[in-house]
Amino acid sequence: MWGRADRDKDAQFAAFVTASYPSLCRTAYLVLGDHHAAEDVVQSALVGLYRRWSKVEHADGPGPYARRAVVNAAISELRRPHRRHEAAREVLPEDADSGLDPASRLRDEAVLTALRDLPPGQRAVVVLRFVEDVDVATTAATLGVAEGTVKSQTAKALATLRGRLAPTHLPAPSAGPAGKARP
Repeated sequence: MWGRADRDKDAQFAAFVTASYPSLCRTAYLVLGDHHAAEDVVQSALVGLYRRWSKVEHADGPGPYARRAVVNAAISELRRPHRRHEAAREVLPEDADSGLDPASRLRDEAVLTALRDLPPGQRAVVVLRFVEDVDVATTAATLGVAEGTVKSQTAKALATLRGRLAPTHLPAPSAGPAGKARP
């Protein structure tokens, strides 16, 4: 028989899922680059979370636990042999009502492509730090690595992204007075 405690647990879990599902899916998608795989990863993480709900809800809270489970599962999925040979090049579906002009859509697609080309660890760090707005310490705890690792992975990832996204069509800086380049 279901008791009041079980109903309360289910209601709390359902409220958490309702509030967190979009963010967890976005995180998984940005790490994986595939909407369907992202939803699968999130579903698996939520099943594990439900099984541990009583412990998790009273510890650090379900949010950090769920985020860590999703990111770890997404990284594991990327490392699976069948994923290594697939080029995950799914782009966000075009939405006529999005209000984005074609240049913005191309820029967004370029960013997503560059993000997907990063190694899994760097990609996870960038998603957590800059999409989910998670600090260095929490990112380190989420990924189970040292803070220094998060910082170095962030620096490497940002350098790679800057290199891939740098406008190559801009003219070189023109020479200023006395032949010196302008800043």
